Amino acid sequence: MVDEREFAGGTVIFTAGEPGERVVRLLEGEVEVLRRTGGREVVIGTVDAGSVLGAVECLEGRRHSVSVRARGRVRVQFLDRPDFLAQAAADAACARELLLRLSERLREREAGRAQLLRALAEEARALPEPAPRVVVRPGSPALAAQLPRDGLAVDRFPFLVGRRPGRGDVVLRVADLTLADQEPYRLSRHHFLLMRDADGVYVMDQWSALGTRVDGIYVGAVFPRMRVRLAPGDHEVVAGGPHSPHRFLVAVEER
Repeated sequence: MVDEREFAGGTVIFTAGEPGERVVRLLEGEVEVLRRTGGREVVIGTVDAGSVLGAVECLEGRRHSVSVRARGRVRVQFLDRPDFLAQAAADAACARELLLRLSERLREREAGRAQLLRALAEEARALPEPAPRVVVRPGSPALAAQLPRDGLAVDRFPFLVGRRPGRGDVVLRVADLTLADQEPYRLSRHHFLLMRDADGVYVMDQWSALGTRVDGIYVGAVFPRMRVRLAPGDHEVVAGGPHSPHRFLVAVEER
């Protein structure tokens, strides 16, 4: 069943903890995505018209892990599972993104994160050389003290960025770049990947708690996309919400 509605700015469209019974397609306007962290609710990103929210929760019968609130007047369409699947089947881009997201979840569940990363590494090694040159530089004072001034060259893919494990933490796979963070944490232990495939270099969120922003596009488990391709040139990557101190400048240079 398709149900179309309008909401005024500030209205909560769905709340974390509610059953994900329907998919929300944003027809007009912009919404904020909020998650509770450190005892308070923070905005972790925004989503524009044309996007779909809650698809994985609806398909898997899970509860929403975030809340969504209208920034101004918005018009949305609520779709039951059969109607959403019918629309996705007619939209190649939507279907591809949905299959990618479900495939990554399945691989993560069946193989575990460490095995998934090994599989991605084997795929990257099978690609023709030379690989693009990728350099990660600090984009904020918080990172300037943790990264070399001239940046860190990425010499293998996938390259995992995350929070430094604390004392007593049990981590099966430590990130390639580990960074200090303080409560309330903005960085997840496995936050995002720099990865390479046949189409080039991507930033891919690793189901982090607060998501990743790439050149203004929010990606992650609660956002419509999981990854963004990096064209040759300079890019801004922010891990952990728009006001996070973990701001990176990533340069991609073709060889």
